[in-house]
Amino acid sequence: MYRVLLVEDEEIELETLRDYIDWKKNGISRVFTARNGRRALECLEENMADIVITDIQMPGMSGIELAETIVRRGYPCKIVFLTGYDDFSYIHSAFQVNAVDYLLKPFTIEEVEACLKKVRSELEKSEIADWSRKTAAKQLLEMALREKQETELLRKNFRGVFGEELEECRFGIIAVYGKTEENICSQIQEKYKGIRYISKTERISILLLAGYLSVKDTAFQIWNDLKEDAPRAVGWCSGAWTADCLYEKAEKLRNCCVLAFHMDPPELFCADEKETEEEKAYHFREQKERREEICRLVSNGKKQETLQTMKDYFQKLKGLRRKHLREKFTISICIYGTVLF
Repeated sequence: MYRVLLVEDEEIELETLRDYIDWKKNGISRVFTARNGRRALECLEENMADIVITDIQMPGMSGIELAETIVRRGYPCKIVFLTGYDDFSYIHSAFQVNAVDYLLKPFTIEEVEACLKKVRSELEKSEIADWSRKTAAKQLLEMALREKQETELLRKNFRGVFGEELEECRFGIIAVYGKTEENICSQIQEKYKGIRYISKTERISILLLAGYLSVKDTAFQIWNDLKEDAPRAVGWCSGAWTADCLYEKAEKLRNCCVLAFHMDPPELFCADEKETEEEKAYHFREQKERREEICRLVSNGKKQETLQTMKDYFQKLKGLRRKHLREKFTISICIYGTVLF
């Protein structure tokens, strides 16, 4: 069922059109009315209509000007014009603003119903095309988050799906850690209209935001919303990024999963700042595992295997980016190995 907005400055004609058509029979659930273009725009802001049927000649703002404003503001409604014999010359201008059809006054109920049937068909086609575009967009963004994409191929696909150049469209990126139920994701997406896509797994949900939004502020609001009913750790990456950078940023957030799961209570954090702590935790865990392995080998009298294990680990330590960590680990293992022997 669709919603229609009738715009006509003549009260009698407006009431006649509103009251003499069986709207429900023609697939219309709600009928709104406006006496001028300005009120029509206010009505569209309050109650978005799928179909606008407007007179062409009206004082203040003509039907053509109203249609141009509707198109400029991006309202996705279909437009039908009402016209009299003496303003038929306006029809050419009407179709330049993508009008679907027009009704010539005086019109019959049958003519209105035939027009509505045509408009409903156009709406159904638009819905199918919109669904196809949204599906393709979701698939493209999901791939960009999960796999490193070749920039040129991504640029080509992005242009085809979004109709924009890769560099022109940027995204903020936020992670909600833990299993996030479908209803929670729906609530988040409903409240924050700037969320372009949500990628969900068992451990983490990654949210892509329109680039104009403040990532930090949005992350805080989401974390605060979840705090009472479903506490979750929430992380974000600073900045707004093109699609070819999304995999790297998503990996940074995914690498913070262990850190996020051990937060008690769940915290809000910037992944750029937590990366060092995560890296430290990983190396300290590895150090402990190596020590336990050396103890086991020594206890079993396997001296050569112990030496080889220590040698392999020393080699790995050389690749650490932070000198103080490398030195600390090397010294501790050397001392530990010496004591054991």
